[in-house]
Amino acid sequence: DLPADAFNTIHEKAWKDAEEFALHASGGLSQAIQHFRNASLPAKLLILFVNTPINLAKVGVRFLPLGGFRALDPRLLASADRRVAELPNIAAETVVGAGVTAGFLALLGSDNMTGLTPKSASERTLWEAEGRQPMSIRATEYPLLSPVLKLIYGDRADKTWVPVTMLGPLLYPALIASAAVEAGHDGGNITPEHVLQATG
Repeated sequence: DLPADAFNTIHEKAWKDAEEFALHASGGLSQAIQHFRNASLPAKLLILFVNTPINLAKVGVRFLPLGGFRALDPRLLASADRRVAELPNIAAETVVGAGVTAGFLALLGSDNMTGLTPKSASERTLWEAEGRQPMSIRATEYPLLSPVLKLIYGDRADKTWVPVTMLGPLLYPALIASAAVEAGHDGGNITPEHVLQATG
């Protein structure tokens, strides 16, 4: 027997999932920013989009190795039903996030991805000669898009560098991987200026 409200429950869950996948879900932070934006004309002109950027950031954070800490959410711990429903998803997203971050570390280690900044004068010269930018991936090694980029750039694909920002939410694991490598080179002295320069 189905519960009397089964259809409504399925409908609400499907609608919530659809909003999340379309990056249109509106949480507390989104609503606070929208309220601020709607309060004045200058804010409306400066803050054009709210839900999509915030939801992109949420997706990116969920797929970080540290995303597993979401399992410690007091609301989740207080409800056995929510734990059963959400813990497998959190575990899967954390494993995927660790794999994606490891993939970016491999690209950095094989000189197929640039980090936050060049490490030496000779590396800076190489970056300039090849048109490398911070947080870019060699077109032939670009995740998911390398076949298309090879068609677009042809023989130049091996020397063409494409920004990581084209990967949307995967920018966050890429940034974590780059920061880890940078910390190893610079003894942990990563400044906010490095990160802002890298992410444009």
